[in-house]
Amino acid sequence: MLRGRRVVVIDAGTHSVKLLLVRESLGGLRVLVRECMDLRQEGLLSPEDFSHHLRRRLQELDYDQVALVLPQHLSISQIIDLPSNEDSPVSGLIEEEIVKLSGLSESAIVYHYIPIRPFASYQNPFWVTLCRERDVLLQTDRLALGQGDVCEITPTGSAMIATFQSDPALPQNALLLNIGAENTVAVIVLEGQGVSASTFPIGGNMFTEALAADLDRPMEEAEEIKRSRELFGSLETHPRFRAGFEDWCAHTRRTLQEWIDDPRFARVDRGEFTILVCGGGAAQPGLIGELPKRIGLPTLLWKGGGGPAAIESDASQFIVAHGAALQVFGSGTHSASLMPASFREAHHRYRSLERLQAAGLLLMLLTGIVLSLGIWHKLKVVDQKDQLLLQAYSSLTQIGSAEKVLTDLTLDYQQLRPILERQKSSWETLRTL
Repeated sequence: MLRGRRVVVIDAGTHSVKLLLVRESLGGLRVLVRECMDLRQEGLLSPEDFSHHLRRRLQELDYDQVALVLPQHLSISQIIDLPSNEDSPVSGLIEEEIVKLSGLSESAIVYHYIPIRPFASYQNPFWVTLCRERDVLLQTDRLALGQGDVCEITPTGSAMIATFQSDPALPQNALLLNIGAENTVAVIVLEGQGVSASTFPIGGNMFTEALAADLDRPMEEAEEIKRSRELFGSLETHPRFRAGFEDWCAHTRRTLQEWIDDPRFARVDRGEFTILVCGGGAAQPGLIGELPKRIGLPTLLWKGGGGPAAIESDASQFIVAHGAALQVFGSGTHSASLMPASFREAHHRYRSLERLQAAGLLLMLLTGIVLSLGIWHKLKVVDQKDQLLLQAYSSLTQIGSAEKVLTDLTLDYQQLRPILERQKSSWETLRTL
């Protein structure tokens, strides 16, 4: 309780796992540990080896609970515009819409919703995120996490929005792209708030496979070449790589254009958007400079940071983990918590125990303060008694000195008394004569 609450954020991909250990401090959130585990280099391709290695690594960290990032393709994020004059409660209306969107019963769905500001033709919009409970349980089983370990589960898109909103210097209309190994997550932000989150199945592995086919090299060598060499200036000599890149750009353009072409967003201009790229695939040399030519929009490498509540970092691949950490500690205003009911109950019990421990600690502190005040008062009384004893000893010493002087005077008087008596006798004799 005195060291502050520590949470480990796990952003698990197909080929790498990002770990972020954060602690809440007065200046925001403080990063204590930040590391990326490459599953292929570590030889952790089997689920059993991966779970064992992750559990062993977590045991080495001093943490309280775990926050989990759910892959975006396992969830659905949608804006629902509810009637503002409806008498029915909002939760009931949203549950009906969720059942329509998913086609599943309420018991098999985990969902979360928050109101957002009206925009375009939406008058009473809500950002709704849902997923199948089975997918969440499979993800926690893969990471060997128990119900009591988890404090938050959030999808990739919501975590990206949380990091974006922590930096007021970023453009308010943006297309956020997180390039992973197998998928690319695309989030559309309008007027500073998320309005769309989707994914398409093209990622960094596709570029590596295409390059390996062009060069007739193994995947490992192609990956090393992709990360160390600028390939976009020589696309003509790499036809498969060029075709894959053009396909990825087409999906990116289509994602934004289909959203803009929706009649409900007729007032949105495509030219107002800026592309922010993050994730492991964003580190490919030359990618950021090539995208404006292919997509026609200004493109920036998203490095995070900014704002008093943001986490200081220059690592683009930790953008998602940073956003999840912001949501855990209440800094994210666009959060989406996909905790199943059993996980919520376990987390509530944990928090209740934590509050009970805090109350016990506070009681101990108050008791210590009262005891300290009592001891201070007793010590003050003892000090007063010591001073009175010193005064008494001083008075006794003065009395002894006075008695000695009196005794000396008495002795002197006894010595002078015969002389005085003889003087008196002589005086009386002289008077008689």
